[in-house]
Amino acid sequence: MPHLTFLRTVSAVLASAVLLLPFGPAADADEQGQASCGLDQPAFCDTFKAPAGIGNRSGQLDGVVWGVSHVSGEDNYGGPSNGWGQAPQTVCGSPQVLAPGNDVFVCDGLLVEGQDDSQGVTGLALYPKQPFDFAGRTGKVTFDVSNDSQGSHAAWPEFWITDKPIPAPHSHEASLHSLPQNGFGLRFSGFADANGHGASCPEGSPAYVGVNSALTVSNYVLNDTDNGGHLALHGMDCVRASTAPNQLNHYEIDVSQNQIDVFGTDAGTSAPLKHLATIANANLSFTRGLIWIEDSHYNGNKFNSQGTHMFTWANVGFDGPLLPRDLAYDVNDSLTPSGKKDPNNGMDVLNTGWYVPANGSQTFTVNDVVDPNVGSGALFEFGFWYAASPPFSIGYAINGHEHTLAWPYPETESYTPRTIAVPLDLAELRAGTNTLTISPPVPMNVFNIDLIMVGAGGVVPPAAGAGSAT
Repeated sequence: MPHLTFLRTVSAVLASAVLLLPFGPAADADEQGQASCGLDQPAFCDTFKAPAGIGNRSGQLDGVVWGVSHVSGEDNYGGPSNGWGQAPQTVCGSPQVLAPGNDVFVCDGLLVEGQDDSQGVTGLALYPKQPFDFAGRTGKVTFDVSNDSQGSHAAWPEFWITDKPIPAPHSHEASLHSLPQNGFGLRFSGFADANGHGASCPEGSPAYVGVNSALTVSNYVLNDTDNGGHLALHGMDCVRASTAPNQLNHYEIDVSQNQIDVFGTDAGTSAPLKHLATIANANLSFTRGLIWIEDSHYNGNKFNSQGTHMFTWANVGFDGPLLPRDLAYDVNDSLTPSGKKDPNNGMDVLNTGWYVPANGSQTFTVNDVVDPNVGSGALFEFGFWYAASPPFSIGYAINGHEHTLAWPYPETESYTPRTIAVPLDLAELRAGTNTLTISPPVPMNVFNIDLIMVGAGGVVPPAAGAGSAT
């Protein structure tokens, strides 16, 4: 049984990079309200002042403040179900090989992340561990990103809110449903018109980009405008796409339980703030959750040139009540060779997780866990992929205390990654070292494994949090 509390990174460094990314301060950063993320009263604001990695899956982000997870699905070369490609790049002036654990960087006030999609569907998801609450009000989330998407068959930024910090929320057509129990998402890969139908931006495409599609999830039931969903997505305008890594679009998302409004600016500008889209019948089944920024891919080289691609982000924040931050204890990705080669560049494809045979088990260890009595609850989180017909139950154990997770999803599709957050009994946890065991009845790959101590990080004002604005 592997002892999995250390970070295994890819150490190869290539002398020449395939893509040189020059970085400097984001255009018009002062005008965009960098010190407060453009918010009058931020509850959370990160301006990415300097690298602050702690050795978990969050790379150079402050791993106490941020969580990072990966999900992959359908591909064209028969790769592993939880496989991830590698890519040589130059980031922040240094040659790197992008791979989980070494694909998120901080430089000059920018969060820089990238991936290679191995001609498949992939999502690199990042979230601050502090909840965002919009109960009885319209809350605001802000972020800047270099949105240069070439469309929905390429690479694009996404935004999500999920009721629990489940790893890697993602949905792609009928082939990949890594869904939260409750949540919603926005895809910034194109434009939907006033009737929610795909169209060219009023200013022209692809030089401009708007909101391409939206989805909500209620008790694991998906309502996605990409799949004939009945959300009332009304597209109104677009923003000029980015043409350089440090040329960012500023986005603001107004969130209430019944309506979502999306605003944005042309890349490299702070005004005007255009009203891009409205979802008039969101009818969200939750009022508190975690925000996610996500780098999504769909075989970006098939019709375009974004199979290997990077986005830069800045000034991620939200308003509302100041709530206790979660503490998360990652099991770092396995990063074992899969035996497959990336069709984009011929490099080894890596496994991010572990194979568990039917009726077998795999145990993982997390260390230095806080006193369980500090938090208000705990979650055992993981992603899993299976090639069997559900429903079935999954066995799990916390420090030897055995339990059974009944199939929680209302449908029984297979050949898709899933994500889950299982509530735990605090009495079964202990300060220090804890063991987490997964025992499936069918062959399964498991990945993105976390122990979450809900609220155990306490209340941290924005100016005091590591990585936050000062």
